[in-house]
Amino acid sequence: MNTPNSQKNILHNSKVALVVDDEKIHRHIIKSFLNKLGYEVIEACNGLESVNLFIKHLPDFIFMDVMMPIMDGLEASLIIKTHITGKFTPIIFLTASDDPSEIQRCIEVGGDDFLKKPINIKLLNTRIRALERTRDLYNKLYSQHCELIKYIDTDKENQLIAHNILQNAILPRNSIRPGIKSILKPASTFSGDIFLCGPVANGSYRLMLVDFTGHGLAAAMVSIPVSEIFHAMRLKGKNQIETLIEINKKLCQLLPDDRFMASTMIDISLDNKNLTIWSGGMPHCLILSNQSIIKLAGKGLPLGILESYDFSNDQVIYHYTGNERVLLVSDGFLELQSENNELLLSSDVYNHFLYDWQHSNVSFEELIEISINLHAKNKPQDDDISVIELNLSLF
Repeated sequence: MNTPNSQKNILHNSKVALVVDDEKIHRHIIKSFLNKLGYEVIEACNGLESVNLFIKHLPDFIFMDVMMPIMDGLEASLIIKTHITGKFTPIIFLTASDDPSEIQRCIEVGGDDFLKKPINIKLLNTRIRALERTRDLYNKLYSQHCELIKYIDTDKENQLIAHNILQNAILPRNSIRPGIKSILKPASTFSGDIFLCGPVANGSYRLMLVDFTGHGLAAAMVSIPVSEIFHAMRLKGKNQIETLIEINKKLCQLLPDDRFMASTMIDISLDNKNLTIWSGGMPHCLILSNQSIIKLAGKGLPLGILESYDFSNDQVIYHYTGNERVLLVSDGFLELQSENNELLLSSDVYNHFLYDWQHSNVSFEELIEISINLHAKNKPQDDDISVIELNLSLF
Protein backbone atom coordinates (compact mmCIF):
# COMPACT_ATOMS: atom_id res chain seq x y z
CA MET A 1 0.00 0.00 0.00
CA ASN A 2 1.19 3.53 -0.70
CA THR A 3 2.26 5.43 2.41
CA PRO A 4 0.94 8.93 3.15
CA ASN A 5 4.31 10.43 2.20
CA SER A 6 4.36 8.65 -1.15
CA GLN A 7 0.85 9.94 -1.90
CA LYS A 8 1.49 13.55 -0.85
CA ASN A 9 2.20 14.95 -4.31
CA ILE A 10 0.14 12.55 -6.38
CA LEU A 11 -2.10 15.28 -7.79
CA HIS A 12 0.30 16.30 -10.56
CA ASN A 13 -2.10 14.34 -12.82
CA SER A 14 -5.57 15.74 -13.48
CA LYS A 15 -7.16 12.28 -13.25
CA VAL A 16 -7.00 10.88 -9.72
CA ALA A 17 -8.91 7.92 -8.29
CA LEU A 18 -9.31 6.82 -4.70
CA VAL A 19 -9.55 3.04 -4.22
CA VAL A 20 -10.80 1.94 -0.78
CA ASP A 21 -10.70 -1.74 0.21
CA ASP A 22 -9.30 -3.66 3.15
CA GLU A 23 -8.12 -6.42 0.77
CA LYS A 24 -4.80 -5.52 -0.88
CA ILE A 25 -5.37 -7.84 -3.85
CA HIS A 26 -8.66 -6.07 -4.71
CA ARG A 27 -6.95 -2.69 -4.55
CA HIS A 28 -4.14 -3.95 -6.77
CA ILE A 29 -6.52 -5.27 -9.46
CA ILE A 30 -8.47 -2.02 -9.68
CA LYS A 31 -5.33 0.14 -9.47
CA SER A 32 -3.67 -1.75 -12.35
CA PHE A 33 -6.71 -1.23 -14.54
CA LEU A 34 -7.12 2.44 -13.62
CA ASN A 35 -3.45 3.12 -14.36
CA LYS A 36 -4.07 1.86 -17.91
CA LEU A 37 -6.94 4.39 -18.19
CA GLY A 38 -4.59 7.20 -17.21
CA TYR A 39 -5.56 7.57 -13.55
CA GLU A 40 -3.17 8.12 -10.67
CA VAL A 41 -4.41 6.00 -7.76
CA ILE A 42 -4.60 6.75 -4.04
CA GLU A 43 -5.22 3.70 -1.82
CA ALA A 44 -6.98 3.42 1.53
CA CYS A 45 -7.62 0.27 3.57
CA ASN A 46 -10.58 1.53 5.61
CA GLY A 47 -13.29 4.16 5.56
CA LEU A 48 -11.65 6.56 8.00
CA GLU A 49 -8.45 6.63 5.97
CA SER A 50 -10.48 7.22 2.79
CA VAL A 51 -12.18 10.27 4.30
CA ASN A 52 -8.83 11.83 5.23
CA LEU A 53 -7.36 11.11 1.80
CA PHE A 54 -10.42 12.50 0.04
CA ILE A 55 -10.27 15.78 1.98
CA LYS A 56 -6.55 16.08 1.26
CA HIS A 57 -6.50 15.18 -2.45
CA LEU A 58 -10.08 15.68 -3.77
CA PRO A 59 -9.92 12.78 -6.27
CA ASP A 60 -12.03 12.58 -9.44
CA PHE A 61 -13.33 9.05 -8.81
CA ILE A 62 -13.92 6.83 -5.77
CA PHE A 63 -14.15 3.03 -5.64
CA MET A 64 -15.50 2.10 -2.22
CA ASP A 65 -15.70 -1.31 -0.53
CA VAL A 66 -18.72 -1.73 1.73
CA MET A 67 -17.49 -3.93 4.57
CA MET A 68 -14.24 -2.69 6.19
CA PRO A 69 -12.79 -2.34 9.70
CA ILE A 70 -12.68 0.90 11.72
CA MET A 71 -15.23 2.59 9.42
CA ASP A 72 -17.27 0.90 6.71
CA GLY A 73 -17.80 2.27 3.21
CA LEU A 74 -21.35 3.42 3.87
CA GLU A 75 -20.39 5.72 6.75
CA ALA A 76 -17.31 6.95 4.88
CA SER A 77 -19.38 7.83 1.81
CA LEU A 78 -21.85 9.81 3.90
CA ILE A 79 -18.99 11.90 5.28
CA ILE A 80 -17.31 12.30 1.90
CA LYS A 81 -20.52 13.52 0.27
CA THR A 82 -20.72 16.34 2.82
CA HIS A 83 -17.27 17.53 1.69
CA ILE A 84 -18.06 17.48 -2.03
CA THR A 85 -18.76 21.03 -3.16
CA GLY A 86 -19.37 22.00 -6.74
CA LYS A 87 -17.89 19.20 -8.79
CA PHE A 88 -19.40 15.74 -9.23
CA THR A 89 -17.27 12.95 -7.75
CA PRO A 90 -18.71 9.51 -8.65
CA ILE A 91 -18.65 6.73 -6.06
CA ILE A 92 -18.78 3.11 -7.23
CA PHE A 93 -19.46 0.67 -4.40
CA LEU A 94 -17.77 -2.72 -4.38
CA THR A 95 -19.69 -5.45 -2.58
CA ALA A 96 -19.72 -9.23 -2.35
CA SER A 97 -23.31 -9.21 -1.13
CA ASP A 98 -26.40 -10.04 -3.15
CA ASP A 99 -28.67 -8.49 -0.52
CA PRO A 100 -30.95 -5.92 -2.26
CA SER A 101 -31.25 -3.93 0.98
CA GLU A 102 -27.47 -3.44 1.09
CA ILE A 103 -27.43 -2.26 -2.51
CA GLN A 104 -30.31 0.10 -1.71
CA ARG A 105 -28.34 1.44 1.24
CA CYS A 106 -25.34 2.09 -1.03
CA ILE A 107 -27.48 4.28 -3.26
CA GLU A 108 -29.10 6.06 -0.29
CA VAL A 109 -25.74 7.20 1.15
CA GLY A 110 -24.71 8.73 -2.16
CA GLY A 111 -23.38 5.88 -4.28
CA ASP A 112 -23.64 6.42 -8.02
CA ASP A 113 -23.17 2.79 -9.06
CA PHE A 114 -22.10 -0.58 -7.65
CA LEU A 115 -20.19 -3.68 -8.75
CA LYS A 116 -20.26 -7.16 -7.33
CA LYS A 117 -17.06 -8.86 -6.27
CA PRO A 118 -15.10 -10.48 -7.82
CA ILE A 119 -14.78 -7.51 -10.16
CA ASN A 120 -15.58 -8.01 -13.83
CA ILE A 121 -13.03 -5.80 -15.61
CA LYS A 122 -15.11 -5.34 -18.74
CA LEU A 123 -18.12 -4.31 -16.68
CA LEU A 124 -15.91 -2.04 -14.57
CA ASN A 125 -14.67 -0.33 -17.74
CA THR A 126 -18.23 0.23 -18.95
CA ARG A 127 -19.32 1.74 -15.63
CA ILE A 128 -16.29 4.02 -15.47
CA ARG A 129 -16.82 5.33 -19.01
CA ALA A 130 -20.50 6.02 -18.35
CA LEU A 131 -19.82 7.86 -15.10
CA GLU A 132 -16.95 9.81 -16.68
CA ARG A 133 -19.35 11.19 -19.27
CA THR A 134 -21.82 12.13 -16.55
CA ARG A 135 -19.06 13.64 -14.42
CA ASP A 136 -17.58 15.68 -17.26
CA LEU A 137 -20.97 17.01 -18.29
CA TYR A 138 -21.89 17.92 -14.71
CA ASN A 139 -18.54 19.61 -14.07
CA LYS A 140 -18.81 21.56 -17.33
CA LEU A 141 -22.27 22.78 -16.33
CA TYR A 142 -21.01 23.65 -12.86
CA SER A 143 -18.11 25.62 -14.33
CA GLN A 144 -20.52 27.53 -16.57
CA HIS A 145 -22.78 28.08 -13.55
CA CYS A 146 -19.87 29.59 -11.60
CA GLU A 147 -19.00 31.86 -14.52
CA LEU A 148 -22.63 32.95 -14.76
CA ILE A 149 -22.81 33.69 -11.03
CA LYS A 150 -19.60 35.70 -11.31
CA TYR A 151 -21.03 37.64 -14.26
CA ILE A 152 -24.32 38.25 -12.42
CA ASP A 153 -22.50 39.49 -9.30
CA THR A 154 -20.36 41.84 -11.40
CA ASP A 155 -23.42 43.03 -13.30
CA LYS A 156 -25.33 43.68 -10.06
CA GLU A 157 -22.42 45.69 -8.70
CA ASN A 158 -22.23 47.74 -11.90
CA GLN A 159 -25.98 48.27 -11.86
CA LEU A 160 -25.90 49.53 -8.27
CA ILE A 161 -23.12 51.96 -9.12
CA ALA A 162 -24.97 53.17 -12.21
CA HIS A 163 -28.21 53.41 -10.20
CA ASN A 164 -26.53 55.60 -7.58
CA ILE A 165 -25.07 57.83 -10.29
CA LEU A 166 -28.48 58.24 -11.91
CA GLN A 167 -30.19 58.93 -8.60
CA ASN A 168 -27.59 61.51 -7.62
CA ALA A 169 -27.83 63.16 -11.02
CA ILE A 170 -31.63 63.51 -10.98
CA LEU A 171 -33.20 63.55 -7.52
CA PRO A 172 -31.15 66.37 -5.91
CA ARG A 173 -32.25 68.74 -8.69
CA ASN A 174 -35.90 68.34 -7.71
CA SER A 175 -37.46 70.85 -5.36
CA ILE A 176 -40.51 69.14 -3.86
CA ARG A 177 -42.91 71.32 -1.98
CA PRO A 178 -45.71 70.35 0.46
CA GLY A 179 -48.72 68.93 -1.31
CA ILE A 180 -46.76 66.53 -3.54
CA LYS A 181 -46.73 62.82 -2.83
CA SER A 182 -44.99 60.34 -5.10
CA ILE A 183 -44.73 56.57 -5.32
CA LEU A 184 -42.21 55.15 -7.81
CA LYS A 185 -41.75 51.39 -7.93
CA PRO A 186 -39.27 50.24 -10.61
CA ALA A 187 -39.68 46.82 -12.23
CA SER A 188 -35.89 46.35 -12.09
CA THR A 189 -32.88 48.14 -10.63
CA PHE A 190 -33.39 50.98 -13.07
CA SER A 191 -36.65 52.75 -13.73
CA GLY A 192 -37.90 54.04 -17.06
CA ASP A 193 -40.19 56.37 -15.09
CA ILE A 194 -38.90 59.61 -13.60
CA PHE A 195 -40.54 62.46 -11.74
CA LEU A 196 -39.17 65.99 -12.12
CA CYS A 197 -40.36 69.11 -10.34
CA GLY A 198 -39.38 72.55 -9.14
CA PRO A 199 -40.30 76.25 -9.17
CA VAL A 200 -40.02 78.19 -12.41
CA ALA A 201 -38.27 81.58 -12.51
CA ASN A 202 -41.48 83.13 -13.89
CA GLY A 203 -43.28 82.45 -10.57
CA SER A 204 -45.09 79.22 -11.42
CA TYR A 205 -44.31 75.67 -10.31
CA ARG A 206 -43.62 72.90 -12.84
CA LEU A 207 -43.71 69.12 -12.60
CA MET A 208 -43.30 66.35 -15.13
CA LEU A 209 -44.00 62.61 -14.97
CA VAL A 210 -42.03 60.70 -17.57
CA ASP A 211 -42.41 57.12 -18.85
CA PHE A 212 -39.78 55.93 -21.31
CA THR A 213 -40.42 52.97 -23.60
CA GLY A 214 -39.46 49.82 -21.68
CA HIS A 215 -37.53 49.85 -18.43
CA GLY A 216 -34.06 49.07 -17.14
CA LEU A 217 -30.73 50.76 -17.82
CA ALA A 218 -31.42 51.62 -21.47
CA ALA A 219 -34.54 53.58 -20.49
CA ALA A 220 -32.97 55.13 -17.41
CA MET A 221 -29.91 56.47 -19.27
CA VAL A 222 -32.02 58.95 -21.24
CA SER A 223 -33.38 60.41 -18.03
CA ILE A 224 -30.20 62.40 -17.36
CA PRO A 225 -30.36 64.71 -20.42
CA VAL A 226 -34.14 65.08 -19.97
CA SER A 227 -33.62 66.09 -16.34
CA GLU A 228 -30.87 68.55 -17.27
CA ILE A 229 -33.05 70.27 -19.87
CA PHE A 230 -36.11 70.34 -17.59
CA HIS A 231 -34.29 72.04 -14.71
CA ALA A 232 -32.23 74.36 -16.91
CA MET A 233 -35.36 75.65 -18.66
CA ARG A 234 -37.34 76.22 -15.47
CA LEU A 235 -34.45 78.09 -13.85
CA LYS A 236 -34.29 80.34 -16.93
CA GLY A 237 -38.02 80.99 -16.66
CA LYS A 238 -38.80 79.34 -20.00
CA ASN A 239 -42.44 78.47 -20.57
CA GLN A 240 -43.88 75.00 -20.96
CA ILE A 241 -43.87 74.95 -24.77
CA GLU A 242 -40.23 76.04 -24.98
CA THR A 243 -39.28 73.32 -22.51
CA LEU A 244 -41.16 70.60 -24.39
CA ILE A 245 -39.56 71.68 -27.69
CA GLU A 246 -36.05 71.39 -26.24
CA ILE A 247 -36.69 68.00 -24.63
CA ASN A 248 -38.30 66.68 -27.81
CA LYS A 249 -35.36 67.90 -29.92
CA LYS A 250 -32.85 66.11 -27.67
CA LEU A 251 -34.87 62.88 -27.64
CA CYS A 252 -35.11 62.83 -31.43
CA GLN A 253 -31.32 63.00 -31.49
CA LEU A 254 -30.78 60.28 -28.87
CA LEU A 255 -33.53 57.69 -29.26
CA PRO A 256 -33.79 54.99 -31.95
CA ASP A 257 -36.90 55.03 -34.13
CA ASP A 258 -38.75 52.44 -32.02
CA ARG A 259 -38.30 54.32 -28.75
CA PHE A 260 -40.13 57.35 -27.33
CA MET A 261 -41.04 59.11 -24.10
CA ALA A 262 -44.59 59.45 -22.84
CA SER A 263 -45.01 62.30 -20.37
CA THR A 264 -47.32 64.70 -18.60
CA MET A 265 -46.14 68.22 -17.74
CA ILE A 266 -48.12 70.54 -15.49
CA ASP A 267 -47.39 74.20 -14.81
CA ILE A 268 -49.14 75.50 -11.69
CA SER A 269 -49.71 79.25 -11.78
CA LEU A 270 -50.13 80.19 -8.13
CA ASP A 271 -51.19 83.78 -8.89
CA ASN A 272 -54.15 83.16 -11.18
CA LYS A 273 -54.78 79.56 -10.04
CA ASN A 274 -54.38 77.94 -13.45
CA LEU A 275 -53.09 74.50 -14.31
CA THR A 276 -51.48 74.34 -17.75
CA ILE A 277 -51.41 70.66 -18.65
CA TRP A 278 -49.70 68.99 -21.58
CA SER A 279 -49.83 65.22 -21.88
CA GLY A 280 -48.63 62.85 -24.61
CA GLY A 281 -49.01 59.07 -24.52
CA MET A 282 -49.90 59.00 -20.81
CA PRO A 283 -53.06 57.79 -19.01
CA HIS A 284 -55.79 60.26 -18.03
CA CYS A 285 -54.94 62.99 -15.57
CA LEU A 286 -57.55 62.79 -12.77
CA ILE A 287 -58.68 65.91 -10.93
CA LEU A 288 -60.76 65.50 -7.80
CA SER A 289 -62.99 68.57 -7.31
CA ASN A 290 -65.96 68.75 -4.92
CA GLN A 291 -65.97 64.95 -4.52
CA SER A 292 -66.24 64.51 -8.31
CA ILE A 293 -63.49 63.10 -10.51
CA ILE A 294 -62.70 64.90 -13.77
CA LYS A 295 -60.75 62.94 -16.37
CA LEU A 296 -58.43 64.93 -18.64
CA ALA A 297 -57.18 62.81 -21.52
CA GLY A 298 -53.77 63.57 -22.98
CA LYS A 299 -54.08 64.72 -26.59
CA GLY A 300 -50.42 64.90 -27.57
CA LEU A 301 -47.95 62.49 -29.10
CA PRO A 302 -45.15 61.03 -27.00
CA LEU A 303 -41.88 62.94 -27.21
CA GLY A 304 -39.05 61.79 -29.44
CA ILE A 305 -41.21 60.80 -32.43
CA LEU A 306 -41.60 63.96 -34.54
CA GLU A 307 -38.87 66.60 -34.66
CA SER A 308 -41.32 69.37 -35.57
CA TYR A 309 -44.43 69.36 -33.42
CA ASP A 310 -46.91 72.02 -32.31
CA PHE A 311 -47.34 71.40 -28.59
CA SER A 312 -49.65 74.38 -28.06
CA ASN A 313 -52.59 72.62 -29.74
CA ASP A 314 -52.54 69.93 -27.06
CA GLN A 315 -52.38 72.12 -23.97
CA VAL A 316 -55.30 72.16 -21.55
CA ILE A 317 -55.91 75.07 -19.16
CA TYR A 318 -57.77 74.22 -15.95
CA HIS A 319 -58.77 76.88 -13.45
CA TYR A 320 -58.63 75.49 -9.90
CA THR A 321 -60.16 76.78 -6.68
CA GLY A 322 -57.44 75.48 -4.35
CA ASN A 323 -59.23 72.46 -2.86
CA GLU A 324 -58.54 70.06 -5.73
CA ARG A 325 -56.32 67.01 -5.75
CA VAL A 326 -54.64 65.84 -8.96
CA LEU A 327 -53.57 62.27 -9.72
CA LEU A 328 -50.96 61.29 -12.33
CA VAL A 329 -50.10 57.67 -13.04
CA SER A 330 -47.90 55.78 -15.48
CA ASP A 331 -49.39 52.93 -17.48
CA GLY A 332 -47.39 50.48 -15.36
CA PHE A 333 -49.92 51.12 -12.58
CA LEU A 334 -53.09 50.79 -14.65
CA GLU A 335 -51.74 47.79 -16.59
CA LEU A 336 -50.52 45.90 -13.57
CA GLN A 337 -51.65 42.29 -14.04
CA SER A 338 -53.26 39.97 -11.53
CA GLU A 339 -52.44 36.27 -11.26
CA ASN A 340 -55.14 35.57 -13.89
CA ASN A 341 -53.77 38.38 -16.15
CA GLU A 342 -56.55 40.89 -15.44
CA LEU A 343 -55.43 44.51 -15.71
CA LEU A 344 -55.79 46.71 -12.64
CA LEU A 345 -57.70 49.31 -14.69
CA SER A 346 -60.52 46.85 -15.41
CA SER A 347 -60.68 45.31 -11.94
CA ASP A 348 -62.82 45.87 -8.85
CA VAL A 349 -59.63 46.77 -6.99
CA TYR A 350 -59.25 49.87 -9.20
CA ASN A 351 -62.85 50.93 -8.51
CA HIS A 352 -62.20 50.61 -4.77
CA PHE A 353 -58.94 52.52 -5.22
CA LEU A 354 -60.76 55.45 -6.86
CA TYR A 355 -63.45 55.45 -4.18
CA ASP A 356 -60.95 55.43 -1.33
CA TRP A 357 -58.80 58.11 -2.98
CA GLN A 358 -61.89 60.24 -3.57
CA HIS A 359 -63.00 59.99 0.06
CA SER A 360 -59.50 59.97 1.64
CA ASN A 361 -60.33 56.78 3.55
CA VAL A 362 -56.68 55.68 3.59
CA SER A 363 -53.39 57.56 3.42
CA PHE A 364 -52.08 57.95 -0.13
CA GLU A 365 -49.02 55.74 0.39
CA GLU A 366 -51.01 52.97 2.05
CA LEU A 367 -53.71 53.17 -0.61
CA ILE A 368 -51.21 52.55 -3.42
CA GLU A 369 -49.49 49.67 -1.62
CA ILE A 370 -52.78 48.02 -0.66
CA SER A 371 -54.15 48.30 -4.20
CA ILE A 372 -51.01 46.84 -5.77
CA ASN A 373 -50.81 43.97 -3.29
CA LEU A 374 -54.52 43.15 -3.50
CA HIS A 375 -54.47 43.01 -7.28
CA ALA A 376 -51.09 41.50 -8.16
CA LYS A 377 -50.64 39.39 -5.01
CA ASN A 378 -47.44 37.39 -5.63
CA LYS A 379 -47.14 38.15 -9.35
CA PRO A 380 -44.12 40.38 -10.02
CA GLN A 381 -44.69 43.64 -11.88
CA ASP A 382 -43.41 43.73 -15.46
CA ASP A 383 -43.34 47.51 -15.84
CA ASP A 384 -42.36 50.50 -13.74
CA ILE A 385 -45.12 51.93 -11.56
CA SER A 386 -45.41 55.65 -10.79
CA VAL A 387 -48.24 57.47 -9.02
CA ILE A 388 -48.13 61.19 -8.19
CA GLU A 389 -50.68 63.16 -6.15
CA LEU A 390 -50.89 66.94 -5.98
CA ASN A 391 -52.89 68.42 -3.14
CA LEU A 392 -53.46 71.97 -4.38
CA SER A 393 -54.77 73.12 -1.01
CA LEU A 394 -51.20 72.79 0.32
CA PHE A 395 -49.54 74.79 -2.49
